[in-house]
Amino acid sequence: MCDDFNSMMFDFDMYDLGKIRYFLGVELIQNSNGIFLCQRNCACEILARFGMDKSNSMQNPLFPGQS
Repeated sequence: MCDDFNSMMFDFDMYDLGKIRYFLGVELIQNSNGIFLCQRNCACEILARFGMDKSNSMQNPLFPGQS
């Protein structure tokens, strides 16, 4: 499979842009522990859209004893 990709470099103009950081609006974090997906930007955009971006955050949104 890797050979197929390398052969495409001769047929098409391709550039190495380094490690991927975003894909379809999802942030990808790559380090020695693995690859992690993060939707922090999406959550921030939703909060801003509804005027809640300046709201206080909570560790646990549910109070103990409530369902």
